Amino acid sequence: MQLSASFILILASLTTITLGATLSDLAVPRTADSSNDDDCATLGGPMPKSNLPDGVITNDVRKCVGHPLGKGVDAQACWTASPYGCSSDGYCWKVCGNNGEWCWTAANKGQGAWLRCSTYTDCHATDSCGGTCSC
Repeated sequence: MQLSASFILILASLTTITLGATLSDLAVPRTADSSNDDDCATLGGPMPKSNLPDGVITNDVRKCVGHPLGKGVDAQACWTASPYGCSSDGYCWKVCGNNGEWCWTAANKGQGAWLRCSTYTDCHATDSCGGTCSC
């Protein structure tokens, strides 16, 4: 059985469109920075763009220093039950100290957008802290 080149091209393009739509529907964005410049007044001020750690991508540094939920939303005390998790508001956190101290996690070596999640499996113990490690 021989297929024409045009038939194969049409079939290939339809497969790409179908797979592309399916994969994009499944994608869960791990980062979000919906803050604007006015928000930074209540979120610790603007994030510094100079003297960044090695390997940080300057264009991907988040706008504000502080996390939009602050500290203590879900874990109001030191946490030792699991090494990381997903808050009910959809942000990743991890334990970062020996006594259950924890932090919100962020992309770009901790300098970028706060990592988002829909379940704890979206978060990882290897994610970088985006701020202080405390209770």
